[in-house]
Amino acid sequence: MILRFSFYSKIPIFSITLQLKFLFKMKKILFSICIVSLMCACGKKSTTPSNSLTTLQKLQNNWNLINISDIQYVGSSTTVIDTIINYGLSGDYVNFNSNGKAYYRIAGSYDTVNYNLINDTQILFDGDTFTVNSLTTTDMVMTYYGRETSPVNNWDNVLVLKR
Repeated sequence: MILRFSFYSKIPIFSITLQLKFLFKMKKILFSICIVSLMCACGKKSTTPSNSLTTLQKLQNNWNLINISDIQYVGSSTTVIDTIINYGLSGDYVNFNSNGKAYYRIAGSYDTVNYNLINDTQILFDGDTFTVNSLTTTDMVMTYYGRETSPVNNWDNVLVLKR
């Protein structure tokens, strides 16, 4: 049988049926591809939030040195004699590497020292125990409390670091 249209084209019915079946199959395939693509695109992200990082993971980074405060006390008392704040120069840093070494540049001088995280609040840094006053993924403050029992003046050293 042949259909006749107003513009006198002749299209066999069999051909129209095949074309319609093909279009319906293509729609189903395209719809399935779209659904699978959306499901893959909406998958759960595997990023680790900063609050679930361990202290060591937060520490082991390259930190820009903002300043070092040297606080001088009378003997082993808490009476402050002087406070000297040395601001970090452009390019000053402390890099706590995963190999237990800290590489740093302070005032143009480079050095490498050993460090060890004793617990969440203490770091053994070049043989001195520093207290970690605060540590986030972007900021760190650590202090060396240099109290001794001698009558001479003692110093605390406070390092302020940022990423």
